[in-house]
Amino acid sequence: MSSSPIITLAKIISDAAANIDRYCTEHRVQLPELGDVFNPQAEFVLLDPFISEQASYIVGAAAQISTIVRPAPLSMMSTAIQFHVPSALRVAIETNTVEILRESGPKGLHVNDIAAKNKANPEKLARVLRLLATEHIFTEVSPDVFANNRLSSVVDTGKSLQELDIRPSEKHVGTSGLAALTGHFTDDVFKSSSHLGDVFSDASFCNSEDPAKTAFNLAFRTELPVFAWFDGPGNEARLHRFGIGMEGGSNMFPPQAVVEGTLMTSPENHGFDWEALDTGLVVDVGGGIGSQSLTVAKAHPNISFVIQDRESVVDEAIKFWEAERPEAVSIGRVKFQARFKLSETGTMSASSNQTPKRRGSNAPKVAVLEIASALIGLVSVSFVLFAYERALIPQYGSGPTTYLLNKVILASIIFAAVNPIRVNTTRNWLYTAIDLAVASNATYWGAVWTARMKDPVVGPALTHAFVLAPLVFCLTTSVVEAQLIYTQRQKDGASSPIIYRVVAAGVSFVVGKTLSRRVWTNTDYLNSISDSQIYLSLAGLSWCLWICKSTLSLAPTRQQKGMSLSENQIKAILIVAFVSFWGSTYHNLASPVLPHPLKETYTHPIVPLQIHSAVQSTTGLIVVGEALPPPDYNGQPDQNMHSVRYLRASHSILGGVWTQSKVHVLDDEPPITDSFGTRLGDSIYSTFVLQEAVRLVNSTQRGKAGLWENALIIGLGTGISATAFSRHGISTTIVEIDPAVYNAARTFFGLPDPGPGKVFLEDARTWAANKRESIQGGNKETSYEIVVHDCFSGGGVPEHIFTVEFWKDLKTMMHPEGIIVVNFAGILKTDSTRMVLQTLEQSFGQCRAFHDLFNEMTEEQYDVDFINVVFFCTSSKAPLTFRSSRKSDWLGSPLRRHVLNSLPTREVNLDLIRDPLNVQENSKYLLTDAHNPLGKFQNEQGLHHWKLMREVLPDVHWETY
Repeated sequence: MSSSPIITLAKIISDAAANIDRYCTEHRVQLPELGDVFNPQAEFVLLDPFISEQASYIVGAAAQISTIVRPAPLSMMSTAIQFHVPSALRVAIETNTVEILRESGPKGLHVNDIAAKNKANPEKLARVLRLLATEHIFTEVSPDVFANNRLSSVVDTGKSLQELDIRPSEKHVGTSGLAALTGHFTDDVFKSSSHLGDVFSDASFCNSEDPAKTAFNLAFRTELPVFAWFDGPGNEARLHRFGIGMEGGSNMFPPQAVVEGTLMTSPENHGFDWEALDTGLVVDVGGGIGSQSLTVAKAHPNISFVIQDRESVVDEAIKFWEAERPEAVSIGRVKFQARFKLSETGTMSASSNQTPKRRGSNAPKVAVLEIASALIGLVSVSFVLFAYERALIPQYGSGPTTYLLNKVILASIIFAAVNPIRVNTTRNWLYTAIDLAVASNATYWGAVWTARMKDPVVGPALTHAFVLAPLVFCLTTSVVEAQLIYTQRQKDGASSPIIYRVVAAGVSFVVGKTLSRRVWTNTDYLNSISDSQIYLSLAGLSWCLWICKSTLSLAPTRQQKGMSLSENQIKAILIVAFVSFWGSTYHNLASPVLPHPLKETYTHPIVPLQIHSAVQSTTGLIVVGEALPPPDYNGQPDQNMHSVRYLRASHSILGGVWTQSKVHVLDDEPPITDSFGTRLGDSIYSTFVLQEAVRLVNSTQRGKAGLWENALIIGLGTGISATAFSRHGISTTIVEIDPAVYNAARTFFGLPDPGPGKVFLEDARTWAANKRESIQGGNKETSYEIVVHDCFSGGGVPEHIFTVEFWKDLKTMMHPEGIIVVNFAGILKTDSTRMVLQTLEQSFGQCRAFHDLFNEMTEEQYDVDFINVVFFCTSSKAPLTFRSSRKSDWLGSPLRRHVLNSLPTREVNLDLIRDPLNVQENSKYLLTDAHNPLGKFQNEQGLHHWKLMREVLPDVHWETY
């Protein structure tokens, strides 16, 4: 007895389902489920010829069973009212329901909440969504609660509801196009199809081949053919949707469906062999903007293309290809025709909606080259920030350089993120390479020219804007435009989503600043690498990336054995050739900055100037320079700045001495000499000699007896006071954070060897804390009667060694009646000076202070002048007093005689700085580790200090290092 039809059909369904399940198990693939989110890669498995065939059995048999088991009128009526489905689907698209439900996830959202977001009537919307849910479009999780599923998410634009509300006309821009295609079908096509019966009932329409007599013309009441009507005024939105929708047809499946080998694991099912075309021609008839051809072009660079479509579409195609493959347009690899016919015979015709019937390899979503490009861009940002800031500080100092730096960096990064003009990443690396190639000289000369304006705010700002900003913009663009994850909404060639761009820009800023400030600045190896080397190395890397990312269209190069070179092989040859060329020529693009470290004395070819040493070190660039006598100098006394040797830390003078004819001594006492035997004169700054007045203190027992045994120097400079203490027979210990400063003082400024165990090249805060712990642990440490604290540089001080906690650590190693000498520079009637004074008095009990001006200081100068002041503080109960100087104190120095003899006239009235009657007001100026705004206040005075430094030495001295 034969089986009934429904049993036979059911068996067909059962067998086909079993075949698919077994096939998936054998080939380790999985079918997508209805509850999944639509993913073209996951859907790709359904294109396998075997699965596709079995699926057709299931669909056909299921449809036939439904017609058998249902009454015929019911089946007919069900078919007749199917128009409700596309109508309801259009409602879901137009009301952005899919996008709303995406944000709620699989739990779904109540229809009232959906309606509140899209302003629809909740009762009507519920009926629409329930109808679609019966067709398995959406899932009704619970009564009136709906969620997206695999079918509904096909028309998800991927945009937020807020973005769609703000720019509704751009709803489909930058999407896969599937929502646009569905919208076109449920609107334009559906309206037209409803008039198909009218066409057959009207003989003038039914028997006509006129493209202006169709169902479309009846639906839209026009006498124009469909495409002419689309091109007409008022129909821009429909045309725009149609164009994107046509691209959506080609985006239904991954790119490898077009360009690669077999489907699934069935090698017998081959698609078109693109390799067989070699250098052939493909005509893309009705190809839209040619996105499908672009996919093939990327995989097969030797094939040429002709894109054919309507004139308006071809215009868009030209713009598209010029943005994505400009070289293909310029060399004629792709051509455009506003017509529908083959331009040459013997070529292949391919529709933009045609998908070759074979499956490509399961290529990874992540593009390795794009990841490498983004990472290189990210790291390059940090190196550029590091090199740029390091290069600018010698001419502008830290304060003026950083004053607006972060704002310019952030603005450049933000502009790269929100830039509305898409920048092709391949061309961007070319722009970056050119920019980096000139960056070294641009940074140097930009700083030179703007610094001569003598404005420490405008000058750096202009340099930042014209040199740094373009570099940061280009490098950040390479990060934000990188297509790291290929999806249907972010396919290769489309701009990255704004959210990704903003996040990538934020990462660029954080990573760039972190690496430049916390990693590269603490990497000793980079001290011997010049800024030019960093810039030009990055430029070379950018050139290589440009070569890697470029698409070559070269005639096949035949080797001796008849094998052709692949594009990658040609690129490898080009990169090797470029690296060889760049390695031998890049130094010609280096800035005129001297090598660091400088191996021998540099003599300026025009100006009487020598640079004896230049070392990139812990605290910055340490330079020993010397202003030589002018060629016409006759040896007579003058007031000109020459015959002077100075120690420079970036844009600050740490100290200096007179040389040659400006070396003067008293009573023919021999002057000190440097390590080469060169005679050295007095200090160019009297403040260092003023520090030696600590030996004149006579209010302590040690002072009265002149028993000064041990001195501690924190912050060495040129070592003027340290050398003097040594000459007076005082054992001197030195704590200096920068080894290059200590080496310069020993080599070029006559500092004697302090002896073993007397030099500590480290941060004073750490050193003091370690000594305090050692003393508290019962160890015996040196007790100092004199401590000189001189750490002013570049318009500011290291604020962490001006706090109560630091002075407390220091006091543990000082003699009970020891004297601490603190050099400080600034405008006296300011919060920063009040803070230093209040903290010293709180820590030691009493202080006196003296200035280094040549004349007596007026009260008005407390408010306006930038002055060096030296504080003398002690914990001794006896009032601090000083004896008069004598000849033995002077060490044969005219400057010492002048400064020490005039000490009583140099005293600073501390009551003008603090308020002696308001103790509570003074307490707010106490500096602690928890409350220490000293650095902030000092930065504000750094701009003034920069101007002063520019008056001390001519511009050329600051520009030569």
